[in-house]
Amino acid sequence: MDGSPVEAKSESTVDVKMAEESNETELVDFKEWGYRTFIPSATRLKEVGVKFQKAESRHILDVRFNKGVLEIPPLLITPLTETIFRNLINFGQCSILCIPWVTWYAILLDCLVNTSDDVDLMSRAGVLNNRLNPEETTNFFNRVRDNNLIYDFFYAPLCEDVNRYCERRWPRLQASLIQNYFTKP
Repeated sequence: MDGSPVEAKSESTVDVKMAEESNETELVDFKEWGYRTFIPSATRLKEVGVKFQKAESRHILDVRFNKGVLEIPPLLITPLTETIFRNLINFGQCSILCIPWVTWYAILLDCLVNTSDDVDLMSRAGVLNNRLNPEETTNFFNRVRDNNLIYDFFYAPLCEDVNRYCERRWPRLQASLIQNYFTKP
């Protein structure tokens, strides 16, 4: 890693595996993964067959992707959530000794939530317990981590797995649609 900061893009998303599960806390250089670390929004992922499921984990950061299912622990969204997130993100930005877990998590959720339809989808799956209207929640995720710099991105491997899955599924879905709906007059 060269140590130079990279400004996080609002479209970025990352999947998380808890570092507690292994003694290794290997971080992935953000630039090494490039834009492949960004994943599509929740509604786009649903279109390619990705399912969302409420994870049973007690760790909010323990996001997993396995066999087309994105498991995310539930998150309560209230009027105070943005203040809490901003404070935790800013704390992570102020200390070089602090690992920016919350920033990475916010990037992941920002990727998944781009519209109120994304909020509705994730709420129906039990991932978001939304106490705001969907539009407010969308705006929250789209601005909560603005102007933050990240050096590493913990969720890059998870995002890479999601992107590989999406690439694999599109040709099959496209072929199925053409065969079932467009070949018969």
